[in-house]
Amino acid sequence: MIGQSLPEYYFIRACIAALRLVAPFSIAYIPACLATGSILVSPVLGIVAASEAAFFVVYLIRRKGFNEARPQVPPRLTRAQRQELFEKCASHISSDYPSGWFLPQNSEFKRENAQDWLLWALFDSAPEHAPQEWTEEINQYISVVEECLGRKLEPGRAPGVKSLRLSFDPVKMLHRPLIWYLIVALVDTCTSLFLLSLGFKHYAPRRTCFSAFPPRLLLALFSKPVATPHFPYWYRAPRGGQGKSPILFLHGIGIGLHPYIPLFREILRADPSQSLLLVEFLPVSMRMTDPMPSRRKTIAAINAILEDLSIDRVVLAAHSYGTFIAAHIVIEQAPASAPSDPDSDPDPDPDSLHALNRRVAALILIDPVPILLHLPAVAYNFLYRMPGARRANEWQLWYFASRDADIARVLSRGFFWEESCLWRADLARFSAEGQGRKVAVVLAGEDQIVPSAEVRKYLTSGEAGDSARGAGGAERWMSRSGLLQVFWFPTLDHAMVFETRERRKVLVRTLAWAVEPPRTSYGAVEVT
Repeated sequence: MIGQSLPEYYFIRACIAALRLVAPFSIAYIPACLATGSILVSPVLGIVAASEAAFFVVYLIRRKGFNEARPQVPPRLTRAQRQELFEKCASHISSDYPSGWFLPQNSEFKRENAQDWLLWALFDSAPEHAPQEWTEEINQYISVVEECLGRKLEPGRAPGVKSLRLSFDPVKMLHRPLIWYLIVALVDTCTSLFLLSLGFKHYAPRRTCFSAFPPRLLLALFSKPVATPHFPYWYRAPRGGQGKSPILFLHGIGIGLHPYIPLFREILRADPSQSLLLVEFLPVSMRMTDPMPSRRKTIAAINAILEDLSIDRVVLAAHSYGTFIAAHIVIEQAPASAPSDPDSDPDPDPDSLHALNRRVAALILIDPVPILLHLPAVAYNFLYRMPGARRANEWQLWYFASRDADIARVLSRGFFWEESCLWRADLARFSAEGQGRKVAVVLAGEDQIVPSAEVRKYLTSGEAGDSARGAGGAERWMSRSGLLQVFWFPTLDHAMVFETRERRKVLVRTLAWAVEPPRTSYGAVEVT
């Protein structure tokens, strides 16, 4: 993530402008050639312009399909589950809750606006599809909302005010020119060569190398077949180390594994025997590809990968979007039994759902997005916020991540907040059930996506612990049980922890702490 200096702002705006001008220029070039009866400048430019114009038509077709496609919603929560979830949310609120869930920000919304929001958030439904039997329950929730606001909601609907409803709102995307995907292909090729040089082997379904655009031609030559049709992955087998769990790394939204290469290199430099497993999520890696599989299929696929590699225990490390997947693995969720939409994704078998949880020996969450997910910051900052004047990092996030077509589809049509919330009680239960499984959370103080200050307070205020100043400018808090560490980088933005060697040292040491087999049998951890 770039900073906020004026040169960086001009640089990112110039890059965005150049990429956005490619399609209009190409479309204008063709009639100009027809009008003059000749190829202007050079035949090569004519071929490029024709290719870019045709590629823009592909974008328009995909955009229409993305907005018409109905999301495959998870099973609807039961009334008891809805009430439990709502009570958890109401017990941990911020100054902009729930007004931050409405546009314009901090607007004076009315009762029907609140009903729209609650129907989406707890029922996965719209007002026109809501049965009468939900009315009493919704009125109870609105009473709590009024308590949070300190005022009674006026009847009716406030004009010009709408709630954020990710799975109902249009998928917001911007065109990427063909040349951008050639850059992605170049970066992917360099990343692959780096990983091959570090001793990794690539595994992928045969069709994956060609089902994503740009195609992964280099990997088509080297990839080995895998047990799951959903995710390719990189694996480096252990090199003689004893008693150490492999590190399972789940990356975030961006250009794949490229930003993490220095971290992987330094992990292996610190311990050449360490084994690493890197799962690739192509739908959030700036590619044109298939939609992200459902939570159930994702967990089953990762579990199948571990079984295929004969891995019994892993240290799970995840960054940003990858922490959503980590939360799905960690959370102990009871299956929903209420009637749900016919297009909903069926509930998994509980044994298969929890099999992957039992394989996790420790958990490292970097820039975690699922903690306090009921607060509006993550949804608004990533999908709805327009970049501020001269804020280079917000422009970078807006164009290169949140407005990427396939990334926007994942978050608007394949993400459901109610199954991704990670609470402190979930982390405590995770530690207790594993007889002392370790958890570390790494937060950036200036994170432009995550409400990191509130997350830090939420994690550290409920249990006694010790604070200390660590390496790389980080402040470290450790619980008295020794099972939970929270690292706080006060001046960093999202993903900046990976940018310097000093900051990465904190991650390398934390992973070494997590990988080390426990020497002490910890007692039960209190679940609050």
